[in-house]
Amino acid sequence: MALAAVIFGNWHPFGAMGAALFFGLAKSLSVVSGGIPLLQDIPQVFLLIAPNVLTILALVGLIGRAEGSKGKRCTIYQRKQI
Repeated sequence: MALAAVIFGNWHPFGAMGAALFFGLAKSLSVVSGGIPLLQDIPQVFLLIAPNVLTILALVGLIGRAEGSKGKRCTIYQRKQI
């Protein structure tokens, strides 16, 4: 999920933090769902897999649109013959 948060956050620290909070909220809802009246009718199995499903859906939605971070250009040095 950490790699998914970085990709979902578009390789930006604040974006990754927001994505991590989103995934953490989904995980916490699956844990405390018994105390929330609105979620009591949903089977526990569905709530336990919800964070993983949300992670997969977020990554599937970003396929083709997410670009990797731009690294610094490196200079290739040739070894001199002596």
